[in-house]
Amino acid sequence: MVLLLMAIGAAWLAALCRHAIPVVYVTVAMIPLSWFLGAATAAQLGNAPSAAVFVACGLLSLLWLRCVRRKLELTAALIQEATQVLSSHPSLVAAALGILLGLLVLFALLGTSIVLLIATGSWQLEGGGGGGGESCVFVLPPASQAGLVLSAAALLWSTMLAFTLRYFTVCAPPPTRSAQGPLCAPPSPQSAPASGAVL
Repeated sequence: MVLLLMAIGAAWLAALCRHAIPVVYVTVAMIPLSWFLGAATAAQLGNAPSAAVFVACGLLSLLWLRCVRRKLELTAALIQEATQVLSSHPSLVAAALGILLGLLVLFALLGTSIVLLIATGSWQLEGGGGGGGESCVFVLPPASQAGLVLSAAALLWSTMLAFTLRYFTVCAPPPTRSAQGPLCAPPSPQSAPASGAVL
């Protein structure tokens, strides 16, 4: 399974390196396509209001794609440059994989702690007074509730930290990187058009 995922990642990196623009357009086109597929599914189930909402969201996503079509080409160019840098510097890929592995380990630990905390709860019967029926509710001890909040906060923080580290791993400008500077850095004032026009 790990080898299959590595092969898929290598194929995806090669596709972005050689055909970045088609890959970006196909990936973004999945957004309205998913909305329209949801509308078709809702229509088959006889849920007309949900189908109408899905169609409206799909049309809005198409309008959004039309508005950002120029930025998609810039995004594709930046991704293509980034993949070329990654392919020429395998250490960056190894660092990104190490960060991802650490994130998976944290996910496993925090997920296990959340499951163990939930297991401390119990089902209890409540109500029944005044002629009403009894209801079964799941009750957690206060300490378990606090532990769940802390575990969820740690999970969110770990995810944000991992993505931040991966971002700076790719965008940091080591001396061996391209002479043009970091990929994610803003353009220098000298590279701005002389006419002062805003791109």
